[in-house]
Amino acid sequence: MTAAQLLDHLAQLGLARPLSPRPGIKRVLAVGPLEIAHAERSSDTFMRARWRQRVGGTAARYLLIADDPPHANRVRVLGPSDGKRPILSVSAELLADSLQTVARLPEFDAVRRLADDLTRIGGDGLTINGLLTRHTLEYRLKGDPARWASAADQTRSIRPTDPWRQVMLKLGYTVQQLPHRGYLARHGGRPVVLIHPKAAARDLARVDSQGRPPEGPSAGGLRNPGSPLRHPHAGRPIPPF
Repeated sequence: MTAAQLLDHLAQLGLARPLSPRPGIKRVLAVGPLEIAHAERSSDTFMRARWRQRVGGTAARYLLIADDPPHANRVRVLGPSDGKRPILSVSAELLADSLQTVARLPEFDAVRRLADDLTRIGGDGLTINGLLTRHTLEYRLKGDPARWASAADQTRSIRPTDPWRQVMLKLGYTVQQLPHRGYLARHGGRPVVLIHPKAAARDLARVDSQGRPPEGPSAGGLRNPGSPLRHPHAGRPIPPF
C-alpha cells in the first residue's frame, strides 16, 4: 500500500473529506479532527518544511505522509502535533487501521492515540527501560528458530491497534480488575502479572505526586499478606509490570 492508496482507502471507507492542498502537497484529507497530507517528496528536509509551512504557530493536528521508496508497503510519517519528532517509517496498512480508530475520537484523544500508535508501529516502543530491546527481539528471539516460530504463531491474531486487554486475552490470559487499582492477569489459573495501564510508554518513567515510580504503588499491594497477588505456593509476591 502506497501513501496514495492509503488515502484512497480512507476515502472509500467514508472516513475522510477532501481539503485544498498547499504547494508541495499532492492531496489532503480531513479524517476526524486530523488533517492527513501526502507530500510530493519524502526527504526529511522537504517534509519538515511542508509541516512547518502548514502548522506554523497554530494548533493544527497535521499528519504528513510520503512514500518510503526503499520499503514496499511502508510510508514515512511526521506529526500529528510535533514537527520535531523523528520521521518514522511505518506499515501503511497498520497506519490505516489506526486512522480508522482515531477518526471517531474527540480531538485530544485522537491525537494522543495516534501518537502512541505511531510509537508502537514505528519501532520506538521496543526500547522501554531495557524491556524487549532490539537486541532481545532481533537476535535472541529471532535467532532461535523454534522460539520465533512459536512466538509468531501465538501473536498472529494480534494487531498493534488492539486495546491492551484484548491483547492479553488473545495471548491466553484472564484479566481481573482489582478492588482499588490495577488489574491482575492469570495464566493457567495462576496469578502472573500485576498491570497498571498507562496512556503512553513514556509514562513508565514518570513518578507520582509523592515521588514514587510506577512500581511503588504496585509493591504496596504485593506486601499485603491477604493480597491475591502473593505466590500461591511459596508465599512470595509475584513481580509487578
